[in-house]
Amino acid sequence: MKRILIIRLSAMGDVLLTTPLIRMLNKRFPGATIDYIVKAQFAPLIQSNPHIDRVWMFSPERGFSEIWRHIRRIRSGGYDAVVDLQSNIRSWLLRTFSGARRKFRYRLGRGRRYFLVRFGMHRNAAYAPIPLRYLATVSSLGIEDDGSGLEYIVDEDAKQSVLSRLAEAGIDDNEQLIVLAPGAMHWTKRWPADHFAEVGDGFSRMQKHVVLVGGEMDREVCERVERSMTSPVLNLAGRLSIQETAALLEASTLLVTNDTGVMHMEAALGKPVVAVFGPTTHHLGFFPFRTSSIVVERPVHCRPCSFHGTERCPQNHFQCMKQIHSSDVIRAAKILLERN
Repeated sequence: MKRILIIRLSAMGDVLLTTPLIRMLNKRFPGATIDYIVKAQFAPLIQSNPHIDRVWMFSPERGFSEIWRHIRRIRSGGYDAVVDLQSNIRSWLLRTFSGARRKFRYRLGRGRRYFLVRFGMHRNAAYAPIPLRYLATVSSLGIEDDGSGLEYIVDEDAKQSVLSRLAEAGIDDNEQLIVLAPGAMHWTKRWPADHFAEVGDGFSRMQKHVVLVGGEMDREVCERVERSMTSPVLNLAGRLSIQETAALLEASTLLVTNDTGVMHMEAALGKPVVAVFGPTTHHLGFFPFRTSSIVVERPVHCRPCSFHGTERCPQNHFQCMKQIHSSDVIRAAKILLERN
């Protein structure tokens, strides 16, 4: 194995969850070239990874021409192995026509997942976290778990940029900083904004600085949290790059978040996380991986009701989130703050 290609096109959390596999491939085949194909918007997540030699940026808006362009590049690369961790039609084409001697594909387990979500079957079965499932994809290569977590290296320029923003807001870099991430791609994975506001006010009363973070799509929910808070808050939603978001999290004392990509970024930085989980459960493999964390959830009978979340509660009651109170999250945060 002298040349290895990893395919994981999206999204933020999923790309970060591949970093243990990258590290283990590098350890198992020292000196091998390891390249990575990912959507351009997520390339900053792994461009600084010391175990990656080259990152190829995939632009899906170009259609089939982009797939064909990368197939040509892959074939000319002479890869010994292609590891497909995406398992969709695009990655299937890239893998199938790669010309690689060995091809590996991550198995999503759609059948088991369907029966879990649709009928509640297999709730008592053992489910491995996603990073360990990725490792199992290449177990035949002698890849073994090293017991460590995710990895992410923050750019120095991003660090200075974020420290400057914090200083402008009157926040010193040695003060305790609590970051709230109230966004999520799907509505059912969002703990209500007024609950996040209560948590933010609670931390402010404890003399801690509070910052809101999220992507462009999270601006609206972060603005709702900001309007609902009675205490000052720094709202940086939609104002930071991926690297700057990571720099902010690295400077944080604690993150309070929904089940979203920012949660995995905090875990990759080895920082404490309080995560609020509603429609999704540990069976799906996306709990914070090997970092100091507490997941706040309620044993509502209909969980899990989806794999990625939906735009409305299938049962029309949303009790999985409504039953979680701000006091529950603040209590969990205090435990982590004392522990760390």
